[in-house]
Amino acid sequence: MLQDREWTLEKVVSGGQTGADQAGLRAARTMGIATGGWVPFGCVTEEGPNPALAAQFGLKEMESDKYPPRTEANVRDSDGTMRFAANFNTAGERCTLKALKWFDKPYFDVDVKKPPTIEGAVTWIVNNKVKVLNIAGNRESTNPGIGSFVEQYLACVFAYLIPVERMQKMCVERLGQSPPLPKPLCLMRRAMQ
Repeated sequence: MLQDREWTLEKVVSGGQTGADQAGLRAARTMGIATGGWVPFGCVTEEGPNPALAAQFGLKEMESDKYPPRTEANVRDSDGTMRFAANFNTAGERCTLKALKWFDKPYFDVDVKKPPTIEGAVTWIVNNKVKVLNIAGNRESTNPGIGSFVEQYLACVFAYLIPVERMQKMCVERLGQSPPLPKPLCLMRRAMQ
């Protein structure tokens, strides 16, 4: 695992589309991780313009209202990408893969029908020392329910990656108490330190 204790996941970025993109931003926000990324001009999503996304998650608008430029920018500006899909052959997923290969960036595919273990995702992030993580994947219209899946999956992944003290503080702020950490989480944290 990781020997460099200075490493930590610092930021989650995405292109702001419905489904996987927005879910990744919500999961990061819930776990106290900074968010950002590039969106098409006008904050265009399949549901139309959504400027609230930029304000809420720190997204920046591209000069183009097309999807490929923001996909390329998010891949370029991140240390690695997690792609969530039931179908990795959509135009968006092919565009993301092309950018990943062009910029020679590591990526981790999560097939939502047969997802890899949480530990597998955490290990990939740690081994690649991903400080800025790009989240990409199917939109909600092509894969109904993907947003909910991605948000839950990433909340579990991020729970392994944020400092214990920050997690406990968040629990106290939200629940009024700091619950004990689950045993697998404690063991994984010890292995990572």
